[in-house]
Amino acid sequence: MFGIGAQEMIIIGLLFLVIFGPGKLPGMARDFGKFVNQARRYTDEFKSEDSPLPRIAVAASLNAATALTWNRVSLVESYAAI
Repeated sequence: MFGIGAQEMIIIGLLFLVIFGPGKLPGMARDFGKFVNQARRYTDEFKSEDSPLPRIAVAASLNAATALTWNRVSLVESYAAI
């Protein structure tokens, strides 16, 4: 997966645990999982539709979901900076 082995994944996980703490990490993982699931669902809908109109709606929904996720990330970064 992305050229990252098991050892690197463990190191990345430990870094996230140290940086964000055990309290915020489960919520962040849950939000990321929801985002990936929603993006996968939208791309499946996008592939199955033949009309260009639903494709535009799916793309707009993906953009909105991405913007929401980046807003959450920037909010966490702003709290971390304090």
